[in-house]
Amino acid sequence: VRKLEWLDSLDERNRIYSRQEYGEDSEDKQLMDYSENVGEELSQYLLHQLLTQDLTDLQYDVIHFMVYSLDSKGYMEEDLADIARRFDTDVDFVEEQLKLLQTLDPPGVCARNLRECLLIQLDREKEPDMTARKIVSDYLELLAKNQLHVISRKMKRPIEEVSDACAHIRELNPKP
Repeated sequence: VRKLEWLDSLDERNRIYSRQEYGEDSEDKQLMDYSENVGEELSQYLLHQLLTQDLTDLQYDVIHFMVYSLDSKGYMEEDLADIARRFDTDVDFVEEQLKLLQTLDPPGVCARNLRECLLIQLDREKEPDMTARKIVSDYLELLAKNQLHVISRKMKRPIEEVSDACAHIRELNPKP
């Protein structure tokens, strides 16, 4: 039954996309936003993306728990060791389920912190910006203080390159 409801919602989304693509009027552009479509919450949206996956009962239970444990920013704040104990499994198994969730949309969802959220988004780009990735990995605190000249010096990169990469980072969504 859930799959049929989800497929019906996809049909509605496709009609909206078609109307927008071919110029037909759309009465409510908010329907394009997954969180507004048919009253879905982020957790439901994530679980819907997994309907086609062949998951074991344990995988489903762990994923379900993790999805409903996300904070208001879409971050995973639960300790993976605690989740593993709760489901009588190992941390590596829980980590695998988290990695699966991190492949879903919106990009950056299920990250454990801002750094991981931004890295997930950068890694999903067709042409990864390695300068931006290095800044997020190693110099996020300096970026937060807008110390681009320090980042430039430490990375041994031109300030223009660092500035462009930082502008790119600022375009990413810190709260998926």
